[in-house]
Amino acid sequence: MIYGEPLGSWRSGKNKSITTGWVNLVDEKDIPRLTPWEFQLAHIMRTSMAMEYAAKKKKEVPDLNLYYEMCQSLADAIGLIKKQYAFEFPQTPMEEVLPLQDALALQTRFREGSVAGAKFDLLWYLQNGAHLLAGSGFAKKHRTTVFKPFKIQELMIDAILQPGPQLVFGIAPPGTGKTAVVSHILNLFPVHTLVFCCPALPVVLSVGRISNTLGIPYAFCKGRRITPSYSCGRGLGTHVDMPAEPNKPAQTAVECLRYMVVKLNLERKKKRLAEKKRKRNLHDLKRFPRIFLMCDSASASWVLRQLDPNRTILVVDEPPMGSDVYPENPEDNPLACAMMQAMMTPMYKTILMSATLPRPSALPTLVNSFLDRFHIPAAEKDLHVRECMSTELDRGAVMCGPSGAVAFPHQNVSGFDELKKLCLRLPADPLVLKAYTERALARAMEKVQRLKALVGHVKAMDSTPDLEDLAQRAWPDNSGCGTTCGCSSSLSASATAAPAPSPETPLAALSWPRTNPVKQPEIVTAEDFIESLRGRNLKVILQGELISEFVDHPIVWPSVNAMAESYRLAQENPELGSAVGFSGYRMSRFLHICESADDLVLQSQMQRELGRRTGTCFQRCVGQDASNAMWSTTYDIDQKFGTNYHKRFQDFLKLAQSKNWVLGGAMTDVKGDRSLNPSQQEDPDLFVRVAERKPNGGIVLRGCKAHQTGNLNSHWMILMPGSKMDPADKDYAVSCAVPVDAPGITYVYGRQSCDLRAMEPGDIDQGNAKFGGQETMTIFEDVYVPPEYVFMDGEVDFTQILVERFTAYHRRRGLVY
Repeated sequence: MIYGEPLGSWRSGKNKSITTGWVNLVDEKDIPRLTPWEFQLAHIMRTSMAMEYAAKKKKEVPDLNLYYEMCQSLADAIGLIKKQYAFEFPQTPMEEVLPLQDALALQTRFREGSVAGAKFDLLWYLQNGAHLLAGSGFAKKHRTTVFKPFKIQELMIDAILQPGPQLVFGIAPPGTGKTAVVSHILNLFPVHTLVFCCPALPVVLSVGRISNTLGIPYAFCKGRRITPSYSCGRGLGTHVDMPAEPNKPAQTAVECLRYMVVKLNLERKKKRLAEKKRKRNLHDLKRFPRIFLMCDSASASWVLRQLDPNRTILVVDEPPMGSDVYPENPEDNPLACAMMQAMMTPMYKTILMSATLPRPSALPTLVNSFLDRFHIPAAEKDLHVRECMSTELDRGAVMCGPSGAVAFPHQNVSGFDELKKLCLRLPADPLVLKAYTERALARAMEKVQRLKALVGHVKAMDSTPDLEDLAQRAWPDNSGCGTTCGCSSSLSASATAAPAPSPETPLAALSWPRTNPVKQPEIVTAEDFIESLRGRNLKVILQGELISEFVDHPIVWPSVNAMAESYRLAQENPELGSAVGFSGYRMSRFLHICESADDLVLQSQMQRELGRRTGTCFQRCVGQDASNAMWSTTYDIDQKFGTNYHKRFQDFLKLAQSKNWVLGGAMTDVKGDRSLNPSQQEDPDLFVRVAERKPNGGIVLRGCKAHQTGNLNSHWMILMPGSKMDPADKDYAVSCAVPVDAPGITYVYGRQSCDLRAMEPGDIDQGNAKFGGQETMTIFEDVYVPPEYVFMDGEVDFTQILVERFTAYHRRRGLVY
């Protein structure tokens, strides 16, 4: 462990020595991989204690990422060395292994705050250190020196190596390396042939790729036809069963292939001599396949009947695939029938593996067929039929429901008893346990903390507000609660018990009595929305023709379905897709006025989820951004000119929230000559303008808006000026709300890239067949707008402000997509 070299006086004049060894390596920054395990552990412990020293003596604030990396490295080192000691000294209790006890004591101290008070926080670890679950730097360093197979791999190989015929049931979660060992099994049985059957083609191809890497010749089987790969040699062709001929007996496909391999090898020497001398060293050896791969279950039993059962290994992956529907007659489910025929033709070594495979006791016919074929007495069944089960997981997997939303098993729990059953089931059910990834656990822990804070907050308020609404609005931040409840978690400003904003601020109207019950709007479901679009008698021109009802038109329907998805999201995930507005109604979040940074984050998360679901434009962003921009702009106009636009817009938005309408936004004008202002255009109707002002304050609109997203699918649209206006453009500085079915509006439907294909028969299309976008040119011909829906009329000073605020909301959505 320690050795030295004496330095004679001829070099320095003094007797010195330099000692170098394993102990000295503990102080180094890195340590060789082949150093004994005790010194590997000592090196990790020394690095951990150095971090403690720096935090305690030098008063250095530790880097949390480095702290958690060291925690994981220490845990990996302890686990690995504990495994080594258990193997070398199986009779020695771990409590008597002093290096491990010292490391465990350091780990306890390290996790409980010895590094400047930093304690191991599971939530922080799941959110920021999930990559360490795959292994710390210590574990990654020793991957080349330590082979750590999955438990199911060890169990299956140990079982298949037992003497005599073996029927092995491998039950383990997906991704634990069950199929990765298939090609390697032949190294244990040099004279055997292996048949691998799996209905999933990518799995079959992966086994073939491994076989090719190992240099094992393999062949594919499909439709009772054998096709050797190039690893068997070129020119072998394909082979099927050959009927008898007058001078030739019948041959199976395997016999034909074997005959071809022998024949071509006998002719090989003759061909080599015919080649030029410089080519004679080329090898062209033909080899009979040692692995037969197939995803065609019907070919499995066909191949098995042609092979020697005592020299063949059968591996069936996912045998329950296709058996989820129980047929009245066996022939009604040919996939399950073919799979069962393959399993009822067992070989000397047979492995059945799946995460959902039934236990051997549940398949007596299959087990008895194996015992009868190899003449195994029933008393010796346990020696030849083995169950290998492991719940070890590789990593988690996100589970999604039919709608595409992330799903968790506990969401279907209706009470405490069912939740208790689920908790008891999880340790023994790896497929369910796999759904709880690090992100899922972090999200669940955040929700629990948030609900605890809300409960304490409600007690402090001495009232009973709607907890679900508080959960929507009170996303925790770092600003503190600000109330008398004393909780450490915080609530957003709109959910605290602080007084409502004073009337001087535009957000004052957003406060509503929290003790009032949350009300349901008129439109709730996607079906309600779709029905609300029918029968409005809109004037829609599509491909030069006037259509009467656009909802069910094959070109328009994908855009309707895409917008309806926002209502489905609100039903399936109300925390994300809906909100409680200042009107007291629970409506789509697209109608919600942003009150905090949390609202902006939730909006972005909602849009990202809808984009993931639909893969297209869902057409509601413009209306939402128009509402938020108009909310503050109307207030500013009132402050300067003494108008009542803000009160009008507030009343209109209350109406929209109570109905849960879709609001469209119309800003882009046709423009004409872009170098001229709207009032300078040759055609005055190239921009939407006020053509007439009524004595009651109402206005008449004339003009055109282009590229309007989702207008047909909206209930109302908010018109806005599209650029900065001069005083001469007073008639064009107009903003108002107009119902989509108002008289005098014509919609020219824009062309889509796939509109002609949508008119063709059939439901198969390239690209996105279910969802699509929509744009229209909207023409206003003397459309009357009552005064209560006018929010700007001639205030040219605020046109640029409105455009800037709308742009600020709208352009940040590009980061979401």
